[in-house]
Amino acid sequence: MGPPPSDTSGARRRKSAFPLVALGILLALPWTGCGDSSRHGGDGQGAPFAPVTFASGDRYFSVNGRQQPISLRNVTGTRIEEFDTLLDEAGRAGTRLVRLHLTLGHGFGATTSGAVDESWAAFWDHVLSRARENGISVIPVFGVWFDWNDGTPDVGYHNWENNPFNVQLGGPVQSPAELVKQGSEAQSRWLEWLRTLVQRWRSRDNIAAWEVFSELDLISGVSAAAGSELAAAASAIVRAEDRAGRPVLASVSSLAEWPALLASDAIDMIEIHPYGGNLDTLTTSYVAKMRARYGKPVLIGESGLSAAPPDSGTLTTAPGAPIGIQHALWAGLVSGSISLRALWWEDGYAIYYPSLGLPFVQQYKDAERGVVQFVADLPVSFATLAPLGASMSSGLTGGALGDATAVVGWVRDVACAPPDFTCTTKAAGERVTVAVPGAAGEWRVELIDTSTGGRVVASSTALVVDEGLTIELPSFVGDIAFRALPRG
Repeated sequence: MGPPPSDTSGARRRKSAFPLVALGILLALPWTGCGDSSRHGGDGQGAPFAPVTFASGDRYFSVNGRQQPISLRNVTGTRIEEFDTLLDEAGRAGTRLVRLHLTLGHGFGATTSGAVDESWAAFWDHVLSRARENGISVIPVFGVWFDWNDGTPDVGYHNWENNPFNVQLGGPVQSPAELVKQGSEAQSRWLEWLRTLVQRWRSRDNIAAWEVFSELDLISGVSAAAGSELAAAASAIVRAEDRAGRPVLASVSSLAEWPALLASDAIDMIEIHPYGGNLDTLTTSYVAKMRARYGKPVLIGESGLSAAPPDSGTLTTAPGAPIGIQHALWAGLVSGSISLRALWWEDGYAIYYPSLGLPFVQQYKDAERGVVQFVADLPVSFATLAPLGASMSSGLTGGALGDATAVVGWVRDVACAPPDFTCTTKAAGERVTVAVPGAAGEWRVELIDTSTGGRVVASSTALVVDEGLTIELPSFVGDIAFRALPRG
């Protein structure tokens, strides 16, 4: 645990600086199709659809009645063909949830009168349908900070000058802070815009949750109190309109923390956006901190090895980056987070950088396959699994989840770290000791190859001594996972 890395705020500022050429595409590209995805050749490449659901009091999302961590992606694109490609690939890899920033890629979605732009909404109708064809549920994100930022604070880019609500309010002499002013015309019109969209999509069974606003703290002129009140007002509208009672989220940037928001009844989950070279250890520590502090499920909404633009020589494009991403995926599993993957550049947003584009994103098209397979093979629900105390050999880092019915864990070689992610063979004999609850004294342990998530590389029987289950590891390179079930 601990505060975010010292460069978090600077990295976060750089993340938002889209290249100007891509920005022009985002703002100008029209959508002239219709909401019938069958006209666009949808091929339903994913698993048969089963809705991702969440009930009050649950620890995780559920699929087919089983609580489990869900692979989530941030999908975007400049053309509908890119969305189709990314959703098809996500479905095949086992992703079951996507987070969609509705005002990124195809305009703001509102006319100058504040009404929903029908052609824009029809575009998103298609995306929602294509997601379902691939077995994927969706979290629509209605408000995004850069539409309500005029350069203060300076986070590298702002879109207030193009916001149709700015036109309604009389142009650039007005302030984005009108959005968080109770009773203002801007807030009233924006909330009504949101209400109309919830009404439009509430009957869709692949809406898993609603995110009313992404990164509230970057609105110009906002305070924690005012931003939290906006989230509460939006949440109340969603709950009034959504007969299914699906969860409501709102987020702040990076690892910022607004207790007024996070502890409130307005949101059902804590959403975090971790970025850092040691993304695995950052994720595990911050998920643990948020779970303990607020007593709510923690969702990783977006993440990455670096928040800076991916064309600037950061870890995002380093040769060893895929190793760091794999470590973060497995760390997310044992952290107790309800979502896995949730990358930013690798999931889609590198598309806006001509030097990278879709080919870069497709390098990660099945990065979660191993951890998804591991979750699927576990013969118990994650409903009662919680982070367990674990101690390990000095050259290892990682974590474990479990209860009296099962233990799952993951460790990596501490030397296999940024910036090079150089992984060498770790000799057999390293140990992990997990504090296990329950009366079982003997456990069947399987060591799992993380690249597949299913291949057993070694198995053994281990005994509990002083409430500690000690697992001896075989030789491995980089990282290794394990699962243990009580015998008898």
